Amino acid sequence: MKLIKCTEAQQEAVIKDILGINKSCPKPKITIEKYMNIEEIRMIPKAEANFSFTKEHEYVVRTGYYIGKSLKTNERYTLVGYMYPDPQTQYATYLFDKAYPEKNMINDFEMSDNIYDMLKVFQVKEGQTIEDKFNEIHRDLERNVTRVWERRDVSIAIDLVYHTVLNFYFQEQFVTRGWGELLIIGDSGQAKTTLVERLMNHYKLGELHSGESSRRTGLVYNMQQNNKRWFLVWGAYPLNDGGLIAIDELSGLSEEDLAQMSDVRSSGIARTTGVITAETTARTRAIYISNPRNGRQLNAETYGVMAILKLFGKAEDVRRLDLAIAVASGDVNPSLVNRSLGDIPAVPHTYTSDHCNMRTMWAWSRRPEHIKFEDDAVATILKLATQMGKKYTSRVPLVEAADQRIKIARLSIACACCVFSTTDGEDVVVKKEHVEFVVSFLDRIYSTKSMGYDKLSEQERINTDSSELNLS
Repeated sequence: MKLIKCTEAQQEAVIKDILGINKSCPKPKITIEKYMNIEEIRMIPKAEANFSFTKEHEYVVRTGYYIGKSLKTNERYTLVGYMYPDPQTQYATYLFDKAYPEKNMINDFEMSDNIYDMLKVFQVKEGQTIEDKFNEIHRDLERNVTRVWERRDVSIAIDLVYHTVLNFYFQEQFVTRGWGELLIIGDSGQAKTTLVERLMNHYKLGELHSGESSRRTGLVYNMQQNNKRWFLVWGAYPLNDGGLIAIDELSGLSEEDLAQMSDVRSSGIARTTGVITAETTARTRAIYISNPRNGRQLNAETYGVMAILKLFGKAEDVRRLDLAIAVASGDVNPSLVNRSLGDIPAVPHTYTSDHCNMRTMWAWSRRPEHIKFEDDAVATILKLATQMGKKYTSRVPLVEAADQRIKIARLSIACACCVFSTTDGEDVVVKKEHVEFVVSFLDRIYSTKSMGYDKLSEQERINTDSSELNLS
């Protein structure tokens, strides 16, 4: 380590010192017979090790050196080496001589008879509806995992986003962005973060960040300078490529930061330009948790959905959300929230952590050729997308007539994955009932008093009709 970051003359002096040669002696001549490559690297702990704020992990960038070459950025390795004090600063520094690329758990997922039998518990039973099955699953999780009462729709929304796939074909067209995004907006003390954190721990997948402390530099990329050299450090989006992140307190990010994240959210590619030009994939499912930006309670808004537009600042950033759900203070009777656990009937814990983890891994490992839409499902998507486009205003473009069919298709695939809709364990079969459940669910959460998306849309139609009458 004394031979790096120095001039040739300094290197020669170090070598003489190691060999015990007097530096002032002119006789010895040093000939370099062999060189080796040493890469200075920046390392970040693996995302799978960080589920929540409660875990005591130091999620910080560390500096090290690797004797060799060809380490790729934004790839996962198991490194073997030792820790030494830096000879110049005495800081603890890592020196590695072996690097083993890690297997990708998602790409290497293989269906087996045991896994198939395990996941059959999620399938809809005869005589049961899709909604019945979701209620059965989340009644179990509510009683045995989250212990958050009367917020089942939030739990279902999280479940849907967790089980979106990366890409798929719809009507013979390749949909590049299959991964989903959810916004949970509402007042403080409504268990938004608690619910996400506990489900994340149960699924053993995903990573929770604080928007107040992350900023754009921690979520997409950051440039660091050391000894007049620039280093690129990728953020949470690219580091969780193919996975899921949750960002708490999204209102802690400025509108400018959110706008800078717009490209990576839509394209799934994180790009840097300037001192260092690079790009990497960032196909990352996202759950955003936030209070209204202006600090007011959600019910203080005439229509709660307007708080979403104020949060993001730009309509195009709202449009990238697949769904949003509002939770306001007073939605739930305090007597229901403060029930004793003993007053709530016990529910057999069928949907264990291992079951839910395996179901999510199965969904995440599905490739475009595995997604199969039945003809009835496609027709229903197109029909209901048209109806939703007419029903809801694009002033807050959670629903936009031009692309609502893709959002419904995306969530319908997730619904099919949630209930393990398959005949062979490989293909995901999307049926009409999956589509109908998704649209019914969206209508329900958009029509709540705290959201008021339906009421805003009605008012917009009245205003439009009045304007047309005045013009005529």
